[in-house]
Amino acid sequence: KIEDCISALTPEEFALWSRRIKKAYLSLGKKEWKLNEKELSYRVKVERAVCSIGNIKKGNKIKETNVILKRTSNSNAIFELSEVVGKKAKKNIKENSVIEKGVLL
Repeated sequence: KIEDCISALTPEEFALWSRRIKKAYLSLGKKEWKLNEKELSYRVKVERAVCSIGNIKKGNKIKETNVILKRTSNSNAIFELSEVVGKKAKKNIKENSVIEKGVLL
């Protein structure tokens, strides 16, 4: 029979361990994660839109190698690569242009 008392914590050690666990749990924060007003404003300023790297001809399927993300003030821009890659161009898209909503099939 093996006795556990050699590796057991004293009441004081257990209390310290318990306080540390509670403190670590609190450091995890809240379940909800929301941006404050300043963070939201910053996010809008630094959000990147999908842009063409080169000319894309009407009817061509857009690949990840045809596009890049860049900052823009264009409010009609597409901001998600997944909304562009694999789609076909409705019209010719010039090199270094923001890919806007409505120009893809």
